[in-house]
Amino acid sequence: MIRKPAFIFLFISLMTSLVVAGCGGDNGTQLLSTEKPSITGDAETVVLIVANYQRMRTLGYDDKSVDELSSAVQNLAINNPNGKGIVLDLGDLHDLEIDTAYDIWNGHEGDITKTNNLVSAIDSYIENLKSDDSKFPILKYVIMVGSHEVIPMKARPDDYTFQGLASESIWANSPWPDGLPLKSGYLYEIYSAGANGYYLTDTPYMDLSYLDTSPDHELSPELAVGRLIETPEQILNVINTYMNNNGEITKNQFVSIASFDYLDGGTRANDLMKITGVATDDSLIQCNYESASIPPLLKAKHDIVYFSGHGNYNQISTGSDYFAAGVSSSSGNTHEIDSIDGAVIITSGCHTGINFGNKLYHAPDELNNPTTYSEFPEDFAAMRVIAYVGATGYTAITHSRCETEQAQTGYGELLATKIVNNVVNGADIGTALRDAMQSYFRSVEPLNDWDRRVLAIPTLYGIPTYKDPPVEPEPVTSTIKNGFIVASSSDYDPEQKSERIEIMLTDYSLTPSGIVNIPGAVQFVSFNKPVLPQLFIEKTLPRFSEIQNISWVETESQNVVVRNNVPIAGIACQKASLTGEFVFEGFWPVEPYQAYSHLVFGGSGSEVGICIYPVQYNLETGEIRIWTKMVFDVEYEIPDTGIDIVGLCADKNEYQTDDKVTLHFEIANMGQSRQVDILLMIRDFDTSDGIAIHDVAQITLEEGSSAEKSYSVELSDIPSYKIAGRPIETELIITDCNNGDILASRSVDFQVQTLRAVTATPVVTPTPQVTITPETAVTPAPTKSSR
Repeated sequence: MIRKPAFIFLFISLMTSLVVAGCGGDNGTQLLSTEKPSITGDAETVVLIVANYQRMRTLGYDDKSVDELSSAVQNLAINNPNGKGIVLDLGDLHDLEIDTAYDIWNGHEGDITKTNNLVSAIDSYIENLKSDDSKFPILKYVIMVGSHEVIPMKARPDDYTFQGLASESIWANSPWPDGLPLKSGYLYEIYSAGANGYYLTDTPYMDLSYLDTSPDHELSPELAVGRLIETPEQILNVINTYMNNNGEITKNQFVSIASFDYLDGGTRANDLMKITGVATDDSLIQCNYESASIPPLLKAKHDIVYFSGHGNYNQISTGSDYFAAGVSSSSGNTHEIDSIDGAVIITSGCHTGINFGNKLYHAPDELNNPTTYSEFPEDFAAMRVIAYVGATGYTAITHSRCETEQAQTGYGELLATKIVNNVVNGADIGTALRDAMQSYFRSVEPLNDWDRRVLAIPTLYGIPTYKDPPVEPEPVTSTIKNGFIVASSSDYDPEQKSERIEIMLTDYSLTPSGIVNIPGAVQFVSFNKPVLPQLFIEKTLPRFSEIQNISWVETESQNVVVRNNVPIAGIACQKASLTGEFVFEGFWPVEPYQAYSHLVFGGSGSEVGICIYPVQYNLETGEIRIWTKMVFDVEYEIPDTGIDIVGLCADKNEYQTDDKVTLHFEIANMGQSRQVDILLMIRDFDTSDGIAIHDVAQITLEEGSSAEKSYSVELSDIPSYKIAGRPIETELIITDCNNGDILASRSVDFQVQTLRAVTATPVVTPTPQVTITPETAVTPAPTKSSR
């Protein structure tokens, strides 16, 4: 389903006045302008830091610590090594709408309507800055300074209650330690409100609603958002650690920790970490382990940590006991860890991202209640962890028990491991979260209620521009080959805006549980649906581009039918486990493909693609139809920007991993004179996964002119495990240098061999390598299916 954004926006500046009667019989009037006060960025501003120092003082933080924090935040804005920023101090802004909303919210922080009205006022102001090309045209990151008590999070109604077994209201009212320790205060008021309760989320600040008005627009974000917590001293230490690290994660060691139902996700995260070549500790991927094992592991200075298990705001289960936030005499706990400064920690357990405000809810009390009011986000911030990702509500997972089969990793675990994959491969942590959310969204659209929960509850506490630099490339001794080939039988025609796409399976196998495994494909896991592999084919195009039509050419497609019962996805959380039930006549899905489009590059362009199901399942007959060849004719709808890439080619068709690739291209300008930036996106051609992006050049194109250019890419600069033995797509992208909008794109592909000499062979339709169990029979099927 293509999400339809609003195509026409009308920006009107209104000057109105509010007449206020004078005091003491004075007939004078006071005029209060509602014109928006503004701050001005420039073409290089990519980070907006939102603070409210007056609110922090009002809450009781002393002037000295707030002033020191203000200086550190200003230094971060000016000298952030990963992007220039600017500070928006809401307390000094004097915006009537925001000031009024703050006044109404003050003292009513648990009121749902008043909380969300203030969030809306702040978010609208940020979006107005972004939408004005003269202010923040390339804004991509937002950093909130302070907890919910300083700058509120949105109170979102509970999307999914696991058939009434696990709602936020049930959690809030459960006796401690299963629920909130205080049955009063703003957190209790929010989480227990209404029939099922609410939870807190920062997703409104990630979304640009003026570009996307679809019902679930908040859950497919355009901006990367992080929140710095909690005391001025803690925030100051996180900022200083980030600056001392030059904004880069030191790649020395990774660790994946998982217990019980989370072993599948922990195993997946471990594999994603290890393939980068960085030493990865997997000693605590166990069904049960002692919590005392965790502090020594975290103190070993692991840079990126995946930590999963059933949880709560102050505990993560180890299967046999739990790891605690605060001080605990009976289990491993955060206070046994002196420091893990500079780390990135990604969790996927229930409620592990809830932050208690120290001033209006309750600060940690180590003497009387050592773990009662401690929570992971603040404890890890106090240890100078620069980025912590945790859930503000119940997470949805698969009920895998102690199984490690990755194919059934779904829901919150799948999203968390997507974050891991992005960050260990060079993305900053904010982009890693944003892109993981977009990837999850496209794979399950249209969303179910549990998907909305999965996307809304992860919160990034920390600095979103914290980046993981690529590892030093090493020669490849082995490489994982995709089990499919994507080919274009006719090149993409920029005039007709159409192309023919062919997908050919080369390798697939059936697991004992019935999973159809295709190397390089991802598995679709959704409650009450068969678990089936998905493939994605996409391209980057100007904003609001979409697929106008897909024609599946079934007469040229081929399939086989295999007897196999595919598992039906269930769903679970800490307090509930539901078995999947699937009822359908015939093969599902009926149409094994779906178009999608979502905004990328901070809303400057659109990622347009097709989600393909190469396997269909018939529950009644216990059969699967495996499409070994699929052919599609695709037509695109692309806005005319006046810029075209009229030619693009590489100097060869095949390269070694240490070769230089030289691209030749020609750009034509049929519109007005303009300056453009030229970018190069390198992707895995089969999976469309991004590998690297290069800034090529900035040039001026006169009206009616064209320009021919060449650019070389050293493949040795790319970790060889990402490209060896794979078809690679290089996508040339032209953007407006004033606002970052994508104006045109075009792709060329080539093959990369390993460092060992490989004799090139012609590309032919392959015979799939099939691994099946001995009792499974394979039945040939007609070339054309009857749907």
